[in-house]
Amino acid sequence: MSRAKLIPALLVAGLYAAPPAHAAAVTCTETTPQGTVLLSESCAATSGFDTSAPISIPSAGELDVSLGDEGSLPGSAVPSFAALQFGINSLSGALVPLGAAGVETLDLTAPQQVYIEVVGAPQSSSYGIYNLNATFVAASSAVSLPPGAPLLILGTGALWISARRRGSPAHAISTSAIG
Repeated sequence: MSRAKLIPALLVAGLYAAPPAHAAAVTCTETTPQGTVLLSESCAATSGFDTSAPISIPSAGELDVSLGDEGSLPGSAVPSFAALQFGINSLSGALVPLGAAGVETLDLTAPQQVYIEVVGAPQSSSYGIYNLNATFVAASSAVSLPPGAPLLILGTGALWISARRRGSPAHAISTSAIG
């Protein structure tokens, strides 16, 4: 069985092995974050749900979050969601309000904790699988170069003062020619 077919089968098996409840049943498989990937998970849901995934942002930089409905992929055997949305929140409020599945990019200016909220509802009496990914690229710390104009002025002024103190040959010739 291919990996593409195995993951949905495992997710659905996990959902149906869970005890029945009136609350939403969401089962996720998550891969270990590596490099720029902070979160990568596939989740199956059997009823309406509202879930949140916390992510620690280590520094200033760019956060890319994508949410996809596996059922909307061509040739997928998985039913698509009737509704699937996500938003991005921080402790200070909504960074991106709830909106349709897709991709959102944020430029963050400081380290912080963000929460990706996913809200959805599968087709009636069915299930759905969504994929949630978050990647982060730290802002490059620019090395400031010394400003050129002030250094040029300072260097020229230092040479002029040095020449005045020593009594340059040009200054000596011009005073002896006058006198």
